[in-house]
Amino acid sequence: MRKTARNIGLLVLIMVYSGCNLDDEVITPEEQLQIELENVDKVQLALDTQIIDTYLQEQNITAMVDNSGLRYVIHTQGTGISPELDDFVTVNYRGTLLSDGSEFDANQGVQFRLEQLILGWKVGFKLLQEGTTATLYIPSGLGYGSAGRGSGIPPNANLIFEVDLLDVKRSQ
Repeated sequence: MRKTARNIGLLVLIMVYSGCNLDDEVITPEEQLQIELENVDKVQLALDTQIIDTYLQEQNITAMVDNSGLRYVIHTQGTGISPELDDFVTVNYRGTLLSDGSEFDANQGVQFRLEQLILGWKVGFKLLQEGTTATLYIPSGLGYGSAGRGSGIPPNANLIFEVDLLDVKRSQ
């Protein structure tokens, strides 16, 4: 019995050690973004994009379409740099629910590290340049998904963000 336990212990140590190979590649923020996008529920995404497209058509809004499912409209084109995922962005924003237009969040001059935000912002802000004013139409899977967020954002809520990309600070 002791010999079996010792062998199991050695096996566990070997497995742990082999999992900690120093030659393993580090996942870049871009690779992490691709992994997150691949894990979005495709069925829900199809439903969400249909809802967003219908809304845009009813409101007579012509939006650009990103492969992720994000729809966006640029109101004022900036001339500065576009952020990378590990950069800090300073933004003004207003978030509303697509379903009823109710505001769930707004802020002025707030700074975030882009890679720490919802998928819709990660994707959307990479499409913008410093100084751009835009509207992002975010499917639920690129937002808060089936969990929602607090009492303000229900499960599977499609979101609208009016955003001003004020500044981009490169990470060091």
